Amino acid sequence: MHLPRVVQYKDMEKKWSLGNKLTAGGLFLAVVAIIVGLLTPEVRQFFHLEKRPEVSPATTSQTSPQSTPQSQSSEPPKQEPLKATKQTIQKTTTRVTGDNNVSGNNVAGNNNILGNNNTVYTAPPVSKPITPLADIRIASQKQVASADSHLPFGLEVVLVTDKDVSPTALTIRFSGEVGKLYGHPPGQIYTKAQGGIMVSSPHTVLIQWETPAFSVEEPVVLTVYSKTYVQAEKVESVPFNFPYAGQLSSTLPIPNN
Repeated sequence: MHLPRVVQYKDMEKKWSLGNKLTAGGLFLAVVAIIVGLLTPEVRQFFHLEKRPEVSPATTSQTSPQSTPQSQSSEPPKQEPLKATKQTIQKTTTRVTGDNNVSGNNVAGNNNILGNNNTVYTAPPVSKPITPLADIRIASQKQVASADSHLPFGLEVVLVTDKDVSPTALTIRFSGEVGKLYGHPPGQIYTKAQGGIMVSSPHTVLIQWETPAFSVEEPVVLTVYSKTYVQAEKVESVPFNFPYAGQLSSTLPIPNN
């Protein structure tokens, strides 16, 4: 009695085709989508199933001040002019007591520089140009015959300079003692001229004159006599000091004006 029913159920199961299965699946998905949409607040608001939440007055009052300045006039705010303070404009009074001060008013002391609202400037010292010294040197020296039998050795020394010198004062040092001294450019008239062998140093000769200048074009020629063979070792420029404060022997016979 039950066998026919079993056979009928199996027959119905065999009747579900592929199209029927797809249709049933589509309906199932549609039902699920409808249920999910009804659970979403935006969908319920779209179908007027739920009202939108109203904005509370407190929220409006908080956001309104931020947007208010934008709706107002676009003119930039006026800035107040800067006011001078006591620190920017200040008058100072200085009172100095002492000596040798440089100041303005209210100064007590000695040797001070006084004045009203004065500024004292000290000019920097002006340095005088240094004139380079002339290069005076021994150009040549040679043995010559001596006219003095007591001083048989004679030496002629020629001095030159690279620039004119006036007044002129020179010392010539020899390798030994000198007995007599001769020489000056011929035909010259000198002023404040003096020459001779230094008593304190018999191997040194001093010559000096004010004018004419010791020029590049005209060298100075000196001749010395000595007891032994000597040579000129060094010539030096010295300060012009007429008359010479020391003692000289065998002075030069220089014509003076």
